[in-house]
Amino acid sequence: MKVHSKTDIGLVRKSNQDFVINKIFSNNIAWSIVCDGMGGAKAGDIASKTAATKISEFFEFSIEKETTDDIRQLHLEAIKYANKVIFQNASNDKELAGMGTTVVVSMIHEGYLHTSHVGDSRAYLIRNGIIKQLTIDHSVVQEMIKNGEITENEAQTHPRKNLITKALGVNKTVTCDYNRTKVQKDDIIMLCTDGLTNYLTSQEIQKILLENTLENVVDILVSRAKDLGGNDNITVSVIEI
Repeated sequence: MKVHSKTDIGLVRKSNQDFVINKIFSNNIAWSIVCDGMGGAKAGDIASKTAATKISEFFEFSIEKETTDDIRQLHLEAIKYANKVIFQNASNDKELAGMGTTVVVSMIHEGYLHTSHVGDSRAYLIRNGIIKQLTIDHSVVQEMIKNGEITENEAQTHPRKNLITKALGVNKTVTCDYNRTKVQKDDIIMLCTDGLTNYLTSQEIQKILLENTLENVVDILVSRAKDLGGNDNITVSVIEI
């Protein structure tokens, strides 16, 4: 397995509140964690870094202790733990009050891809030249799509497209979505923040992934998002099986 990632401040924001951690633990275990923080001053930076770091540490500790029979439960507990830490930190420091973060996690473990998320950072699977979105955004516009109020194309430019309905660290408890799929040779898994998907459709992402080497593709995707506006931080992580 190979992992490539890049995070970029973009062209407008004064700080980068995205954070990414990748870990190749062994020949058949690896994970990537992408977070998009929110909050005033540096609170968003702290929330995203805390979430990614705590989840990765939780994974590594559990795998080393061989307590990973139930990977779904491992994801739920890791995200619950990160949420608790962020919420407590925000409660204890007025400058951090209200901070939170999205999180999307993909783990390859013994031939399976396990993905969990909170918020609107996404995970995609590219298999046999076809891209599939593995996550469903926790966002206002996604609810509107679900209710038939707007189309997916209309959501791309909707004025409320950046409003999320769920985030890590904002409330005392949080629930995440989880899914599992068996991996195949040559699968590509891509995680990203909305700084990418606000500008590029799934089909455009697929085209770039298939036409470029994975060593270069994260740079190309980030550059393309900046060319189209770059109004947000941009983070992309790609795992190659």
